[in-house]
Amino acid sequence: MAIVWDAARALLATAGTEQAAMVAALELAALCRQSREFAEADFWLAAADAIAWECNPQPLIAPQLRADKPQTKRSGHRAARRGMEVPRHRSTVLRFRRDLRELWDRYRPPDAARRDVADDPDE
Repeated sequence: MAIVWDAARALLATAGTEQAAMVAALELAALCRQSREFAEADFWLAAADAIAWECNPQPLIAPQLRADKPQTKRSGHRAARRGMEVPRHRSTVLRFRRDLRELWDRYRPPDAARRDVADDPDE
């Protein structure tokens, strides 16, 4: 059974460049989708992602995956404009703050000074 990384490296070796290997993987995925072989199409999409990871020039920055789905600028602006939904009930906000404070106390570095409740401007 072929492994995704082996398929990606084989496409890179036969195609020669990242762009050609990516196009080949996406074409194979499209052909598999047309023939209703959806599991095989997912395999070739994963191979396209592996090609992007394999040819990533900056290993500390994740590559752009799923190049077959173009991102429209319009949807990005709409999502940024919409923002996050704010909680409507005070009890939800207070519970969130309590949970956040408990997590902070649990995972605080051992050398950090413990903050007094009297110094807390929120309470």
